Amino acid sequence: MRLKGSLSFLTSPVAVTMGLSFLVGVGGGFGAMVFRWLIEFFKGIFFGRVPAVLSFAGDHAVIFVPAIGALFFGPLIYFFAREAKGHGVPEVMEAMELKGGRIRPVVGVVKSLASSICIGSGGSVGREGPIVQVGSALGSTVGQVLRLPDERIKNLVACGAAGGIAATFNAPIGGLFFALEVILRDFSTRRLGGVVIASVTASVIGRVFLGDEPYVSVPRYSIKGPEELLFYVGFGLLIVPLSILFIRMIYLFEDLFEWLPVHDLSKPVIGGLLLGFIGFFYPQVFGVGYENIDALLNRGMPVNLMAALIPLKLIAVSLTLGSGGSGGVFAPSLVLGALSGGLFGTLLASIVPGIEPGAYALVGMAAFFAGAARAPITSILILFELTGDYLIILPLMLTVAITTVVAEMLHPESIYTLKLIRRGIDISKRKTYDILESIKVSEILGKETSPVPPCASVDDILSAFEKAGRATITVVDRDGVCCGIITLHEIITLLRNRDALGRVVVARDLVRDVPCLDESESLKEALAKFVKAGSDVLPVVRTIDGRRKLVGVISKDDILSAYRREVSLRKG
Repeated sequence: MRLKGSLSFLTSPVAVTMGLSFLVGVGGGFGAMVFRWLIEFFKGIFFGRVPAVLSFAGDHAVIFVPAIGALFFGPLIYFFAREAKGHGVPEVMEAMELKGGRIRPVVGVVKSLASSICIGSGGSVGREGPIVQVGSALGSTVGQVLRLPDERIKNLVACGAAGGIAATFNAPIGGLFFALEVILRDFSTRRLGGVVIASVTASVIGRVFLGDEPYVSVPRYSIKGPEELLFYVGFGLLIVPLSILFIRMIYLFEDLFEWLPVHDLSKPVIGGLLLGFIGFFYPQVFGVGYENIDALLNRGMPVNLMAALIPLKLIAVSLTLGSGGSGGVFAPSLVLGALSGGLFGTLLASIVPGIEPGAYALVGMAAFFAGAARAPITSILILFELTGDYLIILPLMLTVAITTVVAEMLHPESIYTLKLIRRGIDISKRKTYDILESIKVSEILGKETSPVPPCASVDDILSAFEKAGRATITVVDRDGVCCGIITLHEIITLLRNRDALGRVVVARDLVRDVPCLDESESLKEALAKFVKAGSDVLPVVRTIDGRRKLVGVISKDDILSAYRREVSLRKG
C-alpha cells in the first residue's frame, strides 16, 4: 500500500513539475557557465589575435574590432533567429503573453553564439539578458517536447530564466524574484515551487565553478546617521531622469538605424565602427563593464573620467543594441548606476566630510536598474546577494523605492515593456486575462469509461448509462473515432415505444451529433461549445490522420471546478 502511494506521488503532476524544474535548473546552470566561457574565448580572439593581424593599424586596430565581430554575429541573427537581436528579455515576455511560452529551440543556440561574439568583440552590453533568453528557451523546449500545456511551459520558461540569473550572479533569491517579477509577473504559490528548485539548482552549479564568494567584492559601507538618508532621497530622484534617458536612447538609436537606407547586415558593422571609435579613446565602454564597478567600489575613479563615461556608456550601449547587436541591459544599468552614484558621492564628499562615495555607487547600481526595469524587489535582492553587505540595506531600499515610484509616474513603460508597446503588445492590459483561457481541456480531461459502438443494442446502451452514472454517453466506432453522443432524453423517448422499436433500434439511430472538443483548446473555447451544443457533457478528441479519435470527456461541472481551483490558487 505504501509502495503504491509512493509510485502515485512520483507520477503526480507535482512530482513531474519538480523533476522538470530540476532538469531545467541544471541546464540553465551549465548554460550560464558555457556562455561565460564563450565570451572569454571570443574576447581572447577579438582583442588578442585580431589586433595582431591588424598590426599595420597600430593602436587604431581596436576601432575595427567591434565591426569585425558584427560581421559574424549579424548574419547569425539575420538568417537563423531574428529573435536573438537586442536584449532578449522582451522576446521572452512576448512569448509568455502571446505564444503560451513557446520559444523556438534555435533561439537559445543563436542567442548564445551571437551575444558571446558581440560581447567578446567589445559590444557594450551585458550577459544577463542573453542568459535569461537561453535559459528560457531551454525550459520552453523541454515543455514543448513533452507536449505540456501552456501554463506548465510558462513555468518552465520562468525556471530557465531564474536558473540563468542565479548561476550568473550566484544569487538564487535574485534569480527567483527576477523570474516572478519580470517574466511571470505573478507571485502566487503555484508558481513558486518549481522556480525555487531551478534557481537553487543552477546556483549550486554556479558555485561549483565560480566559488561561493559574493560576485562583487566591496568594502564594508555604513551610513553616518539617519540624516544621511536625505542625501539618498535626493540621489534617488537624480537617478530617475538618467534611467528614463537610458530607455529612450536605446529605442531612439534603434529607430535611427531602422531608418538608415542600408541593408540590415550592414547596420551592426556601422554601429561597431562608431563604438570602436569611442572605445579607442575610452576603452572602459567596451564589453560588460564590471571592471568599472570594481574600480569605483574599491579603488575610486577620477571625477572627470566618471563624468565622461556616463554619456559615453549611454551612447555605446545604444549604438550596440540600436544597430542590431545582441546582449543584455542589466550589466549596463549596473555600470551606469555605479558611475552616477560614484560621481554623486564624490561631489557630496567634497562638501560633507565622512561621506563614502562607494556606498552611493553601490546603491546607484540597484536604483538605476529599478528605474529602467521597474523591478524593485529583484534590484534590492540581487544587489544584496552580489555584495553580501547588509549594512547598506536601508539606503538601498529607500533609494530603489523612490526611483521606481517616480520613474513609473514620469515614464510608465520600462525598458522591457516599451519594446512590446512598440510592437502593439500592452501586457499591462493582459494581466487580467480570462482564467479559463489559461487552462487547456487536456488538463481536466476525464477518461470515458462507458463508450458504446454504433451497433450497440438498447440493453447495451442502458448498461453503459448505468456504468457511466451520468446522463450522457459517447458513441465510438471500432477505430476509436467519435460518432457523437446519446443523452438520457433519447433513451427515455425510446423506452416509451420500446415494444415497437426496441428490437430494431441501435446506438447509431440515437446518436446526436455535437461539437467535439480538441484537447488543446482552452476552457474558454470549450465553454462556448457547451453553450452552442446545449449539452452537459462533450467528447474530447485528438485529430490523428484527419480522424477525430476519442480521448475522453469533460462536463460543465469539470469546467466550474477547474475555475474555482484556479481562482483559489491565484489568491494564494
